[in-house]
Amino acid sequence: MKCAVMVALALACVPNPGFAQPVHSQITEPDTPELRAFKAAIRKLYDLKERDFAQGRDDHILGRFYAPDAVSFGEGEGISTGTEDFRKIYDEVTRQSNVKVRSIHTWVSGNAGWDWANFYVTPKDPKDKPFSFAILFLWAKEHGHWICKGDAYVKGAFPVPAGG
Repeated sequence: MKCAVMVALALACVPNPGFAQPVHSQITEPDTPELRAFKAAIRKLYDLKERDFAQGRDDHILGRFYAPDAVSFGEGEGISTGTEDFRKIYDEVTRQSNVKVRSIHTWVSGNAGWDWANFYVTPKDPKDKPFSFAILFLWAKEHGHWICKGDAYVKGAFPVPAGG
């Protein structure tokens, strides 16, 4: 499992935007009850994260979205580990921006899953321009609930599937 997570994280950070296009166009998701349930559960958590940003707060992001031992890293941002590192980031960014998360490709098996997504950021200051990240969220089901164990991101966005 650790190897699969490390490979997924490494792939998420590949700087060549051409890499995502051909691979993405070949991906199809099986329509299974497990995948539908996982998508519904993480969508609720994305909605919670979007609401926290809209309200300029981070208590749900820190207490319910991310696991206390979560890891996040991104282009030019370094590595953040655990709730206190995340608090330093989210105390500030939730007051500055609104966000929307759009799942692009989702995978789940048992108590582990991941979601390739576009993370759209709209600054609350109208002078600042919107931007986006291509992001990989890593999920684990703990004590019957899905929680984000970490994410990796780069500036940009995945191509949106046709009809999506």
